[in-house]
Amino acid sequence: MRYRRSFLGLSVILAFLLVFGICSSFSYDRFRQLTLDNGLKVILEENRNAPVVALQIWANVGSADERDEEAGMCHFIEHMIFKGTEKRKVREMAREIESMGGSINAYTSYDQTVFHVTLPSRHADTGLDILADAIQHSTFDPVELEREREVVLEEIRMGQDDPSRKLFQQTMAALFEKHPYRRPIIGYEKTVRSIQRDQMVSFFKKWYAPNRIAFVAVGDFELQKMEGKVREAFKDFKPSSESMPSRISEPVKKEFQSVIFQGHFKETYLQMAVPIPSVKHEDTPALDALAHILGGGEASRLIQKVKLEKGLVNSIFASSFTPRDPGAFILEATLPVENLEKGMEAILKEIRDVGRDGVATEELTRVKVNVESELIYDRQTVQGQARKLGYYEVVTGDLQFEKEYLRRISLLQSEDIKRVVEKYFKGPWIVSLLVPSEKAERVKSIALLPIFEKAGSAEPEGEPKEKPAVFRTVLDNGIRVIVKENRSNPIITVQASFLGGVRFEEESQNGINHL
Repeated sequence: MRYRRSFLGLSVILAFLLVFGICSSFSYDRFRQLTLDNGLKVILEENRNAPVVALQIWANVGSADERDEEAGMCHFIEHMIFKGTEKRKVREMAREIESMGGSINAYTSYDQTVFHVTLPSRHADTGLDILADAIQHSTFDPVELEREREVVLEEIRMGQDDPSRKLFQQTMAALFEKHPYRRPIIGYEKTVRSIQRDQMVSFFKKWYAPNRIAFVAVGDFELQKMEGKVREAFKDFKPSSESMPSRISEPVKKEFQSVIFQGHFKETYLQMAVPIPSVKHEDTPALDALAHILGGGEASRLIQKVKLEKGLVNSIFASSFTPRDPGAFILEATLPVENLEKGMEAILKEIRDVGRDGVATEELTRVKVNVESELIYDRQTVQGQARKLGYYEVVTGDLQFEKEYLRRISLLQSEDIKRVVEKYFKGPWIVSLLVPSEKAERVKSIALLPIFEKAGSAEPEGEPKEKPAVFRTVLDNGIRVIVKENRSNPIITVQASFLGGVRFEEESQNGINHL
């Protein structure tokens, strides 16, 4: 409860800051950026808040850069990168980092592979040496490679038993018929079984070269000293002369498409998706805001209307997937098969209502605060800030991306939300379903296309839709009172918010707000 109260209080303050533009004063230039002679990009940010340092290597290569027969290669390399070098035995790197109280790990996405270490700053030199050793001298031990192959294959099998993961992969395969986003990041059982050590070594040397990498360090260190140590650690790292092949562009979708998979599921899993642009497109802030409006938390429209008021779904959310290349806006729900038609109609109605009526100022302000606060919270840890800098450099090519993104978020109006609904949600839609085997015939008999055609047509005129009543007044003592009527649940919530906190305390009163 304490955390929730703190969050609500911060939301009020952030709303105030957002309205008056104070949040734009966040410092985005507390780092040093340089490029070494071998092409390695280096980003350093000094942060003395805690004796911790985050060191990350961002390779500008992901699963979308693999050929079809290489599917899963980057993820396989992720598993092998810390499995021994010329001077460190198998598993020695992880033991060394963990013995110093640190953590070491890696992850793969469609657009990048990341290797990262977080540890006490007094051991920063060792962490840097281990990362530099791994990226330059990994041996890809044959015995360890076969062991990790089985681990990856087991991950693939587990994914087949995970409805959410299976549903997402099914949706992506339908959305992207040509573009490599259609393939699962982890690869396929067939391709993972076929990858040989010499193929992996060749792939690694070509694409995990310094001229395709960004090194990021954030934490408790002196900029000048860290720069010198980074230069020394990577001075013998040779660049690659290979040029990354261009990715195949996805043709424009022209027809509605549905994909139904039946299996041993307890309920129906639904995803509805439309193509949208990449992360750098000017419409991305509005689409991200729309995702929050529709399904970004308990106050969102789909949860309030489709789940709580109408009881048509068990869970529901919306997401704006905007990677380096064009992505997708995805709405996901779990629901009883019997509610499938009404559930989709209700979801589409909420989208149509936003496109027709727009959003209230209060709702849009709440969403702006949520978007900005998420980005601010990411800066609370050195690893979170390092992750931000690496992402902005490798995926967007602009370390100032967040500043411009937040500026666009702050300027959003109701008309911007209506515009992106009109622009992207006419279809054609992709509908992806996982259904219980015993209900498969019932689902297959449903004419899905007419549901979307009906939703795309103009809504019949009728009585004006009643808006939730919002009452505002100011009491004689200056207290502002806001009351909003919501009869969807027999609950009353009361909240009192005050301007206060640490920034209003004098030094002699430090901590008084907490008391």
